[in-house]
Amino acid sequence: TADVRAGGGWRIAAPAVAVGGEFVEVDEPRSLVRTWRWDGDEGQTLVTMTLEPVDGGTALTVVHEGFVTDEDRADHVQGWNDCLGRLEPHVLDS
Repeated sequence: TADVRAGGGWRIAAPAVAVGGEFVEVDEPRSLVRTWRWDGDEGQTLVTMTLEPVDGGTALTVVHEGFVTDEDRADHVQGWNDCLGRLEPHVLDS
């Protein structure tokens, strides 16, 4: 679920895991900033997604910051790489 506006909430849930947070900034179509908190965790991090026009398309930059441990950061790097790697087949060439 997602209420895409500053102050709106979002949540992704699967049977074994869920994550959610709040949209901090929505600057359509340039950027989206949101908090990120796994269910059961006390701390939260911040995800900034930025879209920029480049020759032949659009560049997506994802910055996920605020990790307490290097292990958490490394786990999220792997997760984002896996997730974003699955995006390419769904992107249309113009």
